[in-house]
Amino acid sequence: MKIIKRRKNFFDSLFDDFFDFPTFPRRDLMRTDIRKVGDNYQIEVELPGFSKEDIKINLDNGYLTISARREHARDEQGDDETIIRSERYFGEISRSYYVGDVSEDDISAKYNNGILTVLLPAESKAEKKKYITIE
Repeated sequence: MKIIKRRKNFFDSLFDDFFDFPTFPRRDLMRTDIRKVGDNYQIEVELPGFSKEDIKINLDNGYLTISARREHARDEQGDDETIIRSERYFGEISRSYYVGDVSEDDISAKYNNGILTVLLPAESKAEKKKYITIE
């Protein structure tokens, strides 16, 4: 028996997943690592391809929400060009993290090489057991 390898040409592979459009934002966007570093939490969020101006951080009722928006770069397309396939993400994504009772003055953030790093204090209050008196 002879095994024949079929080589896909460019146009065959171009339409392989034509009907596999995501209906919801992709799960692999905004991958996050959270570490406890000393008395702080360090949140690192992957946001490759975004500029610092595209990223917003909001603190509301104990939830830290990170959102980013990227517009489709239609300006890059010339008059005689047609986009055949576009796999880069355009639109808005966001993710929220419960951080408790933290003040925005205690939170710092920096963005470098596609990684947003947010530093905030870890909750320092040690929760004490409370006992209820029985009458």
